[in-house]
Parts: sequence; structure tokens; C-alpha cells
Amino acid sequence: MNRITLALSVLCVAVIAGCTDQPAIFQSSDPALQKSVSQFRDDAATRFPYKTEATHVAEDKVRAKVEYGIKRLDITNFTGQNLLDVEVWVNRQYVCHVPTLSDRELKHIEFPMLCNILGAGFPKQNCDVRVEKVELLYAGEFHEIKVNSYDW
Repeated sequence: MNRITLALSVLCVAVIAGCTDQPAIFQSSDPALQKSVSQFRDDAATRFPYKTEATHVAEDKVRAKVEYGIKRLDITNFTGQNLLDVEVWVNRQYVCHVPTLSDRELKHIEFPMLCNILGAGFPKQNCDVRVEKVELLYAGEFHEIKVNSYDW
């Protein structure tokens, strides 16, 4: 291998490695969600496995909207109370911890914030994987919420 090829190989590896700890695509208005991709990945790892033994209830006062074009899940709480220590679960495979989901507040969850058990973010190319189910785990119960999809 000549020196130029070796230098380019080292540069490519450095660029790829450097990308793993970049902040989420957009800065969140919630300071508790202003973390790097690595921090979201590490936090998600502590939340697995999916808690199948938890009670499941339907929640009609929290809504979710998937915006595939900008790779984001938006959640709004209309319960009349702040929800604390919330785990947002997508398809029972991807999770993101939200410390506070305040009443009447729109919370933006970027796809890279949702990590699976292997640490991979929710796929940005959504040909095969779509948001089928969104559940919020708080107060020891899973609350399944209605999801609307916007495909532009």
C-alpha cells in the first residue's frame, strides 16, 4: 500500500470515528436532551430489555407525529400534568429517555436519539422500518399513544 492510500485510509477512519460522538442533528430546546449521539446510545443501553411485564394502557391525551422528511418524532402531552422520567419506546425496539414531558409542550425526538439494544439509531432511510407503535413508559406503566405520520 503506498503512502497516499494509507493516508487516505487513516483519514477516512478518523472522520468516521469522529462522527460517532456528534450532537444530534438539531439542538433540542430541552437542555436535558442536548446530548451527543454516544450519550443517547449509552443511556438507551441501560433501559433494555423492553419491560414486557409492565402494564399496558391506552393513552388518548398524548399524541405523536412522525415526520420522516426531517427524521423526527414529535410528542405533545395533553394530560394536564407534567410526566416525569419518561421512556419513549418506538416499535418496542428503540428507546429515548425524556426526563420531563411537560403539559402542552411539543417535544422533538430526532431519530438519532432513539437507540436500539445494539446502540444503532432509528433508521434515517425508512424504506423498511417505519414507526408502527409509540409507547411511553412512566409511573411503571406503558402508555400506548396515537401516532400520525407525515410523509412529504
